[in-house]
This record gives sequence, structure tokens and C-alpha cells, in this order.
Amino acid sequence: MSEESASIPVQPVPPPVQSEFSRLRASCVLATFMTLTVPLMPVQALLLKLSPKAARRFPHWYHRQVCRVLGIKLTINGAVARDCPVLLVSNHTSWLDIPVLSAVAPVSFVAKKEVGNWPFVSSLARLQRTVFVDRTRRHAAGQSAQEITDRLKTGDAIVLFAEGTSSDGNRVLPFKTSLFAAVKPSRTEETKQPAATPSLVNDDAPPMVQTLAIVYTHLHGLPLGRADRPRVGWYGDMEMQS
Repeated sequence: MSEESASIPVQPVPPPVQSEFSRLRASCVLATFMTLTVPLMPVQALLLKLSPKAARRFPHWYHRQVCRVLGIKLTINGAVARDCPVLLVSNHTSWLDIPVLSAVAPVSFVAKKEVGNWPFVSSLARLQRTVFVDRTRRHAAGQSAQEITDRLKTGDAIVLFAEGTSSDGNRVLPFKTSLFAAVKPSRTEETKQPAATPSLVNDDAPPMVQTLAIVYTHLHGLPLGRADRPRVGWYGDMEMQS
């Protein structure tokens, strides 16, 4: 007795076609973003020269407006330390991380050197006083760590994406630890006596390492599961989503 079997060839499922409405919406969001951003760039450039304190806070206000334009709603648990210099160590899953973190507090970022060559993005990064790191040269890490140390001493809050790259958010990649030298106290600081009367903002306090995690939970009002994270993520060789 013979058995016969028939198989039906499985056709690959085509990727979902982006609707005209979605494209129109993305175009409107991009146009609004550019209308907001381009006129404010010379304002920030002027503040960098005239008022460093205002230049530190202006991007915070700007990114709150960007989040509104993009329709991002933030839920914040906890607060960024304000009584000492702080190095914020964060995960990195999306290009959205930049406006999201900047909307939470006045911060600057540590970025790979290549970002400094990206059209338009490099200008925005420099206006927010980004620290660029050349990870291809070992001695460059020490120079970058010293730059971060100097910035922390001036009261800046610096965001370090400790994994050194973006990921899908489903796992934690190995940390790039060289830049943590920025918060290692020197021998002079280790032997320094604490002030007799501590102030609310202690400029002499050693920098704090504060960890945080960014989680994107909803997209268009619907829960965002592990399989859906690439829709808001930007990692590997992915193209930026619209």
C-alpha cells in the first residue's frame, strides 16, 4: 500500500503595505518637526555663547515639544539626582531615546564619533554639547573620560549608553566600561574632607552613577510586546522607521 502526499507551496508573506494615511501622517510630523527645529537651532547656538546655564536647559524645553509633536506620552518613575553631578547610565533601543531622555531632564549625551559626521543630526548633537567618543582608539577613551569628568564638575548631567550601541531591548548587551573612569575619584578627592555645612547643591560632591531604563509600552494606544519592539526600535542595520 502506497501513500501519497501532496504539499502546497508556501508563499512568502509580503510585508505590510504602509497606508497612504500613515505616509501622510509621517510627512506632517516631519514637517512639524523641521518647522519647530530649524528656527530654534540658531537660538541654541547663541545661548551657548551668551548663557551656558540657559543653553543647558533650552534643549530640555525643546525636546518636550518634540515629544508632543511625535505623540509620545511619558510615564516617569523616580527623578534625576540634582544635589550632585550625575552620570546617567541607560539602555538604548531607539532613536526616540534622545528626545525622551532630554524631555525628562536637562542632559547631554555620549555618542560614537560617527554621529558627528551624520548630516543634520551632527548639528543637533553639537548644539546639545554631545561628547563624541572614538572607540577605535584605546587612548581616545581616556581623553573622552576626562572630558566627561570635566563636564560633570561643571554640573552637567551626562547620559551614557553603557552597551555602546543600540539593541532590541529584549536583552542587555555587555557594557563598555572604559568611560566609567569618568566617575572614579582621584586620590585628592578620596582624601578630601566633607564640608562642615552641606549645601543643597554640592559642587564638590563626587559624581553619582544613576541607572535608568527606558521601556516603550504602547504604540497607537495598543500594548507593545517583545515581537513589536522593532517597530519603535533602531538597532543593527535597521533603517529609521517613519
